[in-house]
Amino acid sequence: MAEDFQYSQVNASAPEESFGNLSGVETQIPNPDLVYGPLDVGPWPDNPIVDFAPMGLFMQRESPMFGSSSSSSSSSSSSSKSTAIVPCNWNETGYTALFIAEMPEVRFDDHVEISPTKRFSKIPLDSKFLEVCEPDTVRVISAIGDTGSVRYARVEDKEIVLSLPLLMRPKRVFVRLSGIRRGFRGHRFPDRTENQFIHNEKFINSAYPDK
Repeated sequence: MAEDFQYSQVNASAPEESFGNLSGVETQIPNPDLVYGPLDVGPWPDNPIVDFAPMGLFMQRESPMFGSSSSSSSSSSSSSKSTAIVPCNWNETGYTALFIAEMPEVRFDDHVEISPTKRFSKIPLDSKFLEVCEPDTVRVISAIGDTGSVRYARVEDKEIVLSLPLLMRPKRVFVRLSGIRRGFRGHRFPDRTENQFIHNEKFINSAYPDK
């Protein structure tokens, strides 16, 4: 078994002279209040790297990307797109509905749980998942550790390549994969007709005859 990779410490304590003459480098940081105006961001979050998004400071809830309560929607009376009705024990009917996550292209997702023992690991992808996806479209879209961070995770050939930090490595890593369904490469926002829309709504709403 290959030994765990170790970073070189040669330059860990390099003398200041090795960085050259820094006397002419501008080190003054402009006051952000003078550039952007005072920003009221509230209490600093527990994890500023993950939780603090400066871009969010300039977004208003009334902006088009968030929608507005006063705006009308042409699809407000259309189907709710529920595709699964399952038994449950928390209501009078004994059944509840689950809803699909819609996107502009046809994708399949997979979830992989990894228990790494080294900083660098290679985990084979499920061959069945690769078979139903277009070649070279499967990507890692998230990798979260349970007790520590993940340096990176990516797909190379038919494997997940996982890199962990030197210290505080997670005991388990949860990876989410996404790939384009085989035969549907390039099918993004395909055109449809009003007649197709009407028939599609009737089909979906056929599960609700009392609606």
